[in-house]
Amino acid sequence: MSRILVTGAAGFLGSHIVEGLLSKGDQIIAVDDLSGGFLENLPKYNSPNFHNLKFFKQDIGVYSAMEEIFMAQRPEIAVHCAASAREGASFYSPYEICRTNSLISSVVLELGIKYQMKKLVYFSSMASYGAGRPPFDETAKKNPVDLYGDQKMMTERMIQMLATAHKSFQWTILLPHN
Repeated sequence: MSRILVTGAAGFLGSHIVEGLLSKGDQIIAVDDLSGGFLENLPKYNSPNFHNLKFFKQDIGVYSAMEEIFMAQRPEIAVHCAASAREGASFYSPYEICRTNSLISSVVLELGIKYQMKKLVYFSSMASYGAGRPPFDETAKKNPVDLYGDQKMMTERMIQMLATAHKSFQWTILLPHN
């Protein structure tokens, strides 16, 4: 049984991950500001293993509040799903896209390193490949065509750089289609 932080836990992807991890008996620290997700997506109080779920309604970009969660809960693994999925809005809301796709990721990474997280699973996006022709593979050149894809690609690089520099955590980056 692992203590697993899931960011964006009330969103479509995050809630399914929470449900699957709970079914394995893991302890889940679910964090979501509910700006794009819904509490109704999370397992209900009568669900099996519900007692292993702790939910925090929290903006992940608030460093001090996230540090309190890391300090108290000590997650071993972080599954980072939180993001703004509004890819098309990136030309009209650059601050929102940068904040909710790379800045909050830096908070999760810095605190994960500080509180000795063992593994990070990051949900990036195929948008980091840009307008290329699918299917993509890991050797394909990344050439994002908007800020959303650029921020996802930047976060991928940030994870790789910090993992190399600190050698304290393993990582996996997944690139689903939006």
